[in-house]
Amino acid sequence: MDDTTDDGVDTLMVVPARGGSKAIPRKNVKPIAGRPLAVWVVEAGVACAGVDRVVLATDDTEIADTVRAHVPSSKLAVFRRSAESATDTAASEAVVLEVLAQIPCRRVVMAQPTSPLLRAADLDAGLARMDREDADSVVSVVRQKRFTWRTNGDGSASPVNYDPASRPRRQDFDGMLVENGAFYIADSAGFRRTGKRLFGRMLAQEMPEDTYLELDEPADWPLIEHLLLRRRRASAGSLGGIRLVLCDIDGVLTDAGMYYGEQGDELKKFNTYDGLGIARLREAGIRVGLVTREDRALNARRAAKLDVDFFGQGATDKVAVAREWKDQLGLNWDAVAYIGDDAHDVPLLACAGVAAAPASAMPPARNMATVHCARAGGAGCVRELADMILDARYAEEA
Repeated sequence: MDDTTDDGVDTLMVVPARGGSKAIPRKNVKPIAGRPLAVWVVEAGVACAGVDRVVLATDDTEIADTVRAHVPSSKLAVFRRSAESATDTAASEAVVLEVLAQIPCRRVVMAQPTSPLLRAADLDAGLARMDREDADSVVSVVRQKRFTWRTNGDGSASPVNYDPASRPRRQDFDGMLVENGAFYIADSAGFRRTGKRLFGRMLAQEMPEDTYLELDEPADWPLIEHLLLRRRRASAGSLGGIRLVLCDIDGVLTDAGMYYGEQGDELKKFNTYDGLGIARLREAGIRVGLVTREDRALNARRAAKLDVDFFGQGATDKVAVAREWKDQLGLNWDAVAYIGDDAHDVPLLACAGVAAAPASAMPPARNMATVHCARAGGAGCVRELADMILDARYAEEA
């Protein structure tokens, strides 16, 4: 599992992810907003221009394999942490020190999988500020405008950060900076010398207020997932930049009905409008692929009739299939659109730059989608999506 080497880098990011989580069992491989938890922070590190290498430090083969599958980057390495550094009581500093003993670097970033709201821009800002202000260490924080209190020895209470006699208005109150646990940056030599993540001249790097939450308890899960999905919808990919359109079959190109004849023949109803939409996409140079979990001869016949560029059936892992196709074309996920209608489509909807769902989609797909078609599955929803993509493309070229 260990694929780290001892060649030095300038900035190293370590992501500790152990397999024995207790409050939320197997949390690091559990999907949240369509991606396994540990993938979010690793992706942020890989996307960060200031990070030279991201090391996933884990004792768990499934975590390593899952992250590798979702983040196929040469910047990512996996380090087998020791059993001693993977106990319930071991500090995160212990595994960082293990990694630093193998990989020399000028500075090290420690980022927690329990903060999936972390973005590459947050890391870049912290790294740049550390160099600009000649700091020894940096901690990520969120500004909280809350009035805090402490209990005294006699049982009474006292305010910590304001005077009740002149209670400030929220807009006039600076509040307090609170660690959100997303990242810590440290001079590597100082980290090894002190064994601590924070020391010397310390800076507090503010992150957006919605990154306050950490995924420590089961109750945190739906709250953070909601924030991830909301952020995803706000930053949906550009329709005009789509170069590959992928479609599910049942419930998208069909109405999800299964028709059987007297002789046991299996029939499905496809829509001509969708076929014309696919033809228009291909005429415009946009590649099209069909991907389905089923393995049926009639699906293959429909794919051949449509003359699509890619066809995959029996696809239990649609993300892997789609990744292979987009990589063949040299595309990023932002250039991929996918339309799906049910829970098994959620992982690919989460990856695609444009995630679409027909009007008849089930809630898991509908909630993940950034584009909601007015037409139902088998009733022209693919043609509708094709028209939106082509209209956006022509508008950008005009």
